[in-house]
Amino acid sequence: EKALPSPRPALSPYAPYLDVIKINPEKIGIVIGPGGRTIRKIQDETKTQIEIEDDGTVKIVGEGPASVQKAKEMIQELTEELEVGMTFRGRVIKIVPFGAIVEVRPGVEGLIHISNHAEGFVKKVEDVVKVGDEVTVEVIGTDDLGRPRFKLIQEKPTLKVGDIVPGKVTNVVDYGIFVEIAPGIRGLVHRSRLGTNEDPAKVAKKGDRMLVEIVEIDEEGRYKLRRVVPKGPVRLDSK
Repeated sequence: EKALPSPRPALSPYAPYLDVIKINPEKIGIVIGPGGRTIRKIQDETKTQIEIEDDGTVKIVGEGPASVQKAKEMIQELTEELEVGMTFRGRVIKIVPFGAIVEVRPGVEGLIHISNHAEGFVKKVEDVVKVGDEVTVEVIGTDDLGRPRFKLIQEKPTLKVGDIVPGKVTNVVDYGIFVEIAPGIRGLVHRSRLGTNEDPAKVAKKGDRMLVEIVEIDEEGRYKLRRVVPKGPVRLDSK
């Protein structure tokens, strides 16, 4: 009579583990990276060995399923197809006359055209972003070469009634002064809140700095401001 086989010992979590996935062959270069930098980074961070074949077959070997799964997720993130409406955090790597180049993944770069940097007219890209800035972008399409086109998503600060903030005069009209208090956010200082009976045009001109208090934010998100006249020296160039 044969004895029942003894239970198979549990597999060590550090035993070699293999997983195979398929990626778009056109994305192989993104996974490898310039001079192999990207794939080496994945291998170093996950303690795995990765082989990629010309047809997009990727073999991942590591010390257990956890490390292999992490490498797999990193590769899938790199090769995920960018779709219109997706948002990403990225870094500005280059400024060109017509926009900014943003890298959202290693080897995945796209253009924010100057017309997609902010609401209203932008004279210089550097007025909005500079090289090294971390930004949030939305995919709005692709160019003729299949590269993503981005729109900059303005990250509006939390502003509330009672805040006193420095701003920049963007327009002067007969009934008051419009002041930008954050990128893409401006409000009106009505002439009754200027603290003087003078004509608004005599109080400030376009481009001047002004300290203002937020006195109301209406249901449509419009800011109503009051001019604050400091009693002592105040720096207004911190915005």
